[in-house]
Amino acid sequence: MISRFQQISNQVRYSVLMMWRHYARINLQRMQAH
Repeated sequence: MISRFQQISNQVRYSVLMMWRHYARINLQRMQAH
């Protein structure tokens, strides 16, 4: 049970990190465009 919860939390953390990197890349391109 605990390991399953840990697995889910790890997946959530990973997906959030990927989303954050994606948005950071878009913001960098936007700043460079200006």
